[in-house]
Amino acid sequence: MFCWSLCLAEEKRRREFYESRGMAVVKPSQDENENEKPTTENVVKRDYSENRNLYRDDEQVSLCVERYEESVEENGDETEDSRTTETVGTLSKKYLRCSARMMVVQLQKLLRMKLNIPEEKEVEIVCNEHVIHPFRTMKFIWISEWLNRAPPMVLHYRVHGAS
Repeated sequence: MFCWSLCLAEEKRRREFYESRGMAVVKPSQDENENEKPTTENVVKRDYSENRNLYRDDEQVSLCVERYEESVEENGDETEDSRTTETVGTLSKKYLRCSARMMVVQLQKLLRMKLNIPEEKEVEIVCNEHVIHPFRTMKFIWISEWLNRAPPMVLHYRVHGAS
């Protein structure tokens, strides 16, 4: 049920609003096909040309991504909490330049894709013998782990079985 008196009162309030501010009265468009799904003919094409590359102006970080080589203790004993590290291949190109906003989880996805690591395996990123949380940005790692050192920032990866 449509109430015309409410519609007329709303139009009057809108007209008074625009007149009080010295603006032209703008009427909302009344489309006959309001409830139809949009098609390619009636969809407004937006020009995203100035925002085509959202990371273009970001600060850039140079990375060196290498496989983690654990130093084996002389006595060969392993601690109880250590997990067995799986051997995986190395990257064909270990140097990478990326946005400072890139997160570790995105690097993990890249490694999974490039090295064909299955989803059930866990990929850890290590910097200065510290395992990095997956939702840290490269800028955070640079500031907390690599400050006052020469680029590129060296990150190591290791793959564990399902934990």
